[in-house]
Amino acid sequence: MASHEFRSPLSQIQLSASLVERYYQRLDQDKILSHLQKIRMAVNDMTDTLNDFLSPGAY
Repeated sequence: MASHEFRSPLSQIQLSASLVERYYQRLDQDKILSHLQKIRMAVNDMTDTLNDFLSPGAY
């Protein structure tokens, strides 16, 4: 379960970062901002999951 909870946000971060990096010159600013927002959201999801996982008595 923990593996899935971390892999999904990590995959989203990796994909969005790769798209911005690869197509930076061709993407308009809105697309870049959209990918950066996806990265931030995935990082927040991972942080929440990690906090739940490490929090005593969470389960």
